[in-house]
Amino acid sequence: MIYRYVEGDRMIFDITAPDYDAWIYVDYFDASGMVVHLIPNEKVTLERHAAKSSITIGADRTDGNFMAVTVGPPYGQEIAVAFATSAPLFETARVTVEPAGPYLDWLSDRIREARAADPGFKGEWVYFFVASSQK
Repeated sequence: MIYRYVEGDRMIFDITAPDYDAWIYVDYFDASGMVVHLIPNEKVTLERHAAKSSITIGADRTDGNFMAVTVGPPYGQEIAVAFATSAPLFETARVTVEPAGPYLDWLSDRIREARAADPGFKGEWVYFFVASSQK
């Protein structure tokens, strides 16, 4: 499935937590090679979600723990990744936007460390293919 957005659309994703209580992370990799951390980031805190609970990313929340993302340039083929872990991967939120390459290296190290620290560590992810364009 491909999510299609045009300039000015608000980006919203619906996901379901895995079959265990999990910490949910959502990253958006744009066409320019940057990653936007939708959850967590400098504004949105990391939360633990109950097993199989429904989660809407990018929608307004009464507690203010959300980030509204409106589609704009660069446009193209992009990807959002939601991943769930049985233990938090890091304590401090990363900057909201950063280059994807170094972040993926850092994330790989954090997952490796979590697995080494906890043999029962669980982690899984889902991809959302996104096509963005001008109106």
